[in-house]
Amino acid sequence: MGATGGDDAGMRGTAIGWLRSRSTKQLGTYVAGTALVLSAPFGGWADAEPEPPPKGEVGAVLETGPLDITIDRVSASTRPGKGFTESEDGQYLLVFGTVESTTDETLTEGELTQAVRLVDLDGLERYAGAPQIAEPADAVLADPVPHLADDATRMSTVSPGITYPVAWIWHRHERAVPETVRVQVRSFTFRQSTLQDTEGWLDPAPLTHLDLPVKQVDAYADPPADGSSS
Repeated sequence: MGATGGDDAGMRGTAIGWLRSRSTKQLGTYVAGTALVLSAPFGGWADAEPEPPPKGEVGAVLETGPLDITIDRVSASTRPGKGFTESEDGQYLLVFGTVESTTDETLTEGELTQAVRLVDLDGLERYAGAPQIAEPADAVLADPVPHLADDATRMSTVSPGITYPVAWIWHRHERAVPETVRVQVRSFTFRQSTLQDTEGWLDPAPLTHLDLPVKQVDAYADPPADGSSS
């Protein structure tokens, strides 16, 4: 049977009396606690920052799924090799390490490019040779170009059973060379693509990061046309 009008008035009076008996500080705590409880089904506080991935170690093998990667050092140069044009408004950043495929099949440049990123750094080209520059918050979207560290040739595949010395290279349009950079290594999930009837290594996600000093090196100089060393 429903409550009568008198019952409703009594309940309102009780509630008002309870509120009047509480201090402002108590009420604030109550409201904050209620808000937290109500937001719990949506993950607690909506604006909570995700925790950064754990810090890695130089030279340690990082298991990303399709690739075992090590990160060794970082350098900067206005021209790191013969195949590069001189940077007029910045420098190239090179992250050196090694990579080895853990699969029985040859991997494409896609996994190699997606596996290593720079974080919170301004002036990076989003794509090699493209004029679009990533904002610092979007630095992880900037694609590096992987090269063989031995001869500076661009890498397009990773064959199984071979350990490759690699330099992941970005072009940065800022004059000042950063003292340190944060290198992020990402892992993958092997699953079926939602758009194609194929399986592959997808969903790159932060696995670990390394904060490394940047060593500035001299620009590559073309040898004299006559072949002499003087």
